[in-house]
Amino acid sequence: RVNLYHIPPVAVVGITPALVERLLKAYPGTIAGMKDSSGDLEGTKKYLAAVPKDFTVLTGAGGKLAPSLAAGCAGAVLAIANSLPYVCITIWEATRQREAEAAEDWQQRLKPATDMFAAHGIPGLKHAMDLMGYFGGPPRLPLVPAGPAAQAEIALRATDAAAQKLGAKVAIVVVQHSGELVMLKRQDGASYGTTDAAIAKARTATRFRRDSKVI
Repeated sequence: RVNLYHIPPVAVVGITPALVERLLKAYPGTIAGMKDSSGDLEGTKKYLAAVPKDFTVLTGAGGKLAPSLAAGCAGAVLAIANSLPYVCITIWEATRQREAEAAEDWQQRLKPATDMFAAHGIPGLKHAMDLMGYFGGPPRLPLVPAGPAAQAEIALRATDAAAQKLGAKVAIVVVQHSGELVMLKRQDGASYGTTDAAIAKARTATRFRRDSKVI
């Protein structure tokens, strides 16, 4: 059996609900389901309304995970889950437990990471995986690794998402190998003192080539 894959940004030509219905009638027992990576929640709902109950609809849109699951998607196949798997699992579990507010709260915590992926694509995602302790590695040609400015932004966004997962209110600092400041974000609710502390810790860790917690 096969699964359909609806990804308009790549395929250009999309799969309509009417086409899905035609294929199901023309090839009974052949198509098990589909993955919808369009990010169009209303479009996902149209698929769900058009197909039989044993037809599996999965979402591929990390930025719409919670509402897609709430609408009836059976699950998800997400690129962003490669760098932040536990946040995605938490949204899934909250939806299963019918805790809609919790699912939406975690969806908002995932937003910095999904915004990063939208801005920097596969190279950005691979760098985020490396930062989070997974192996992303270099992208395949013709894609090239994220540049220094993109790496700094990705580091900030990935750390932001990780801090939100922990419920921490912190200042996030990205520095050069020399310790010079590149990027800074103080999260809403973080005390003003966290900014100076974060800069000092980042510079100390960089210049001594040690994790700040062991110094």
